[in-house]
Amino acid sequence: MELRLVEVLVEKTSSYVMDGKPIVNPIKYAKGYFHCWEQYRNGEDYSRVYAIVELEDGNINRYEISELRFVDKHTNDFALPLSGGN
Repeated sequence: MELRLVEVLVEKTSSYVMDGKPIVNPIKYAKGYFHCWEQYRNGEDYSRVYAIVELEDGNINRYEISELRFVDKHTNDFALPLSGGN
């Protein structure tokens, strides 16, 4: 099985004012390899899907879908077929 290269959000943007000057900390990503999806269910009224990712340092963590981006494929090389007849 070939693992896909991903970047995961490890630090979100934060901003604050110090000494009258705005300070913005940028978003930081870490590289890793996507292993699989995990579906978590807590009873019948709560369900989430997470990505299981192995980071470059060997740690394996669970990330929310919004914290993950695949970086091994280019979307401009890929097209969805149009529906309808021509």
